[in-house]
This record gives sequence, C-alpha cells and structure tokens, in this order.
Amino acid sequence: MNWFRRLFDTPRNDQRPRPPRDMRKMNEDWKAGDLAMCVVPFFFPGSAFDPRLGEILRVSEVTEGPVALVNAVAYGLRFHGKPANHAWVCTAFIKIRPEATADEVEEGIIAKIKRAARKGAGVDA
Repeated sequence: MNWFRRLFDTPRNDQRPRPPRDMRKMNEDWKAGDLAMCVVPFFFPGSAFDPRLGEILRVSEVTEGPVALVNAVAYGLRFHGKPANHAWVCTAFIKIRPEATADEVEEGIIAKIKRAARKGAGVDA
C-alpha cells in the first residue's frame, strides 16, 4: 500500500496555503491627484465601470489590498468619476508626468512678456 500512498497522497508541505505575492513594490509612488493612463485592454472580472485602454483618469485615492482572483497584495487606484467602492490594480496604469511644473510655465510666460516689453511690443502682440 505504500506505493499507492506515494501516487495519490499529497505531501504535508503542499497543504499549507502559500503566502500572497507582494506586488506593492510595482508602484510608481501614486498619490491623489496624479493622472493615470490605462494600459490594459480589459479587467477580469469585468464591470461596466472599468477604465478603457488608453483612457486617462485622475486618481482620487490610493488603497492597499488583495487582488481579485489572484493570491497577491497590491496597491489599488480609485478615480474621480468612478464608483467609490471600485479600485483597480496600479500595475494596469502608467503615471502621466507633466513636462513642466506650474511654476516653470508661469516663469516662461513672465519671461515672454518681459522680452516683448523690451522690444517695444505691447502685451497683446
């Protein structure tokens, strides 16, 4: 009977549940107010509220919790205009970083006005 047990009996080590995979390190330092672009074509299980591929959304909240149907823990993103009880895994989005800060844009506009004033042109020109 020993050979029968070796064929069909599972070892004791495999009976323990595996710890969840930690996906929290796959993070772009998300925070509320960031812009996120969806880079996955669908979510499983799907809902009518799921972001579409290429859709750009503003993050309203960053949460931490289990990933649906996968033994993993990750950060989730909630978005303005989407239901507050839905969150999507952060690895499905890339952060859109602005090319210039508001201060840099303001400094550039002020510099253009000063150059135009030195040349003798009006502000409206």
